[in-house]
Amino acid sequence: MKEKYQPIACGFYDELVRLASRKTHCRLHLKDASGSERQLLTSIKDIYSRQKVEYLLLENGEEIRLDHILQAEPAEPK
Repeated sequence: MKEKYQPIACGFYDELVRLASRKTHCRLHLKDASGSERQLLTSIKDIYSRQKVEYLLLENGEEIRLDHILQAEPAEPK
């Protein structure tokens, strides 16, 4: 069974929207379903919801649930 979606804080959502709208390269700190943490250097292509769960669509096509993002910050591309 999938874990229940936990909506994120409005201020954090607004920051993700800013990063996406400016096409800013960013560093995302994530947790996966097992609780392990990882980082991605990427750009956000879109933010959307599907079946009452909100997602980021990344430049590589990967989808990330917003409640799996621990932190997002602007970053220089590699």
